[in-house]
Amino acid sequence: MIQPQVPASVDRSVAVAALGRGDPEHPEGGLTLPLTDDPGSRRALSVAQATVAGLRERLAQKEETVARYEQLLRRAREEHEDELRRRQRDLAALQITVRNQTQAFNELKSASNAANLVTPASAAPASSVIAQQSERINILEEEVQELQASLAELSNQLAAARFVHTYMHTYISSS
Repeated sequence: MIQPQVPASVDRSVAVAALGRGDPEHPEGGLTLPLTDDPGSRRALSVAQATVAGLRERLAQKEETVARYEQLLRRAREEHEDELRRRQRDLAALQITVRNQTQAFNELKSASNAANLVTPASAAPASSVIAQQSERINILEEEVQELQASLAELSNQLAAARFVHTYMHTYISSS
């Protein structure tokens, strides 16, 4: 690595500080201190200026990359929020369906029990109605079980979406 040579008459800390600040006369960050006309000093100055320009370019690229990542994180957070809202709507709809199915099941079961109490067990038409209602009850019980399983799955997905949303929000806030 080539190290810039600054004349002994120039304080090194002053020279480094001059390299770092942006002077209106030297926007590329050059030295404003008088240097000797010696070719080594000029070469050292040009190497230092090129290094500073390269570092500024790398910094600009890194800032651009960070901005792209922040945009991607914002977009991902919005997508997760949309997915979370959709899952909450699905969950609410399933809860309503389960409630309605359970209510219908209970009504049918109580009607079946009432029919058993009112009609004698030996009556043929009543037994046919009871068989139909029992079959309907079994079908409704299966539907309720399926809906409860679906509800449990959506609850798990909602919990996972909330976790991801919280993680993304925490990650973006800490960046």
